Amino acid sequence: SSPRTSRIKMIVVNSGGDGVGAWQYHRRDLTKDFQMAFSEVPGKIIGLGLLTDTDNTRTQVNAIYGDIELKK
Repeated sequence: SSPRTSRIKMIVVNSGGDGVGAWQYHRRDLTKDFQMAFSEVPGKIIGLGLLTDTDNTRTQVNAIYGDIELKK
């Protein structure tokens, strides 16, 4: 969750050291993720955020995002 708005939710997809040094591949169902986060049916997608965060571990990370595809 965001301290600034209830309309932003974070879904942790990967955590910990497993897979360090290798590409990580993820496939998500954005409709199900939205319904889980907000308990409502989503409307039109107007934005998508991806982030790599080490605030809580006080470490550093180098992240490279590859191609992102959105499909119906």
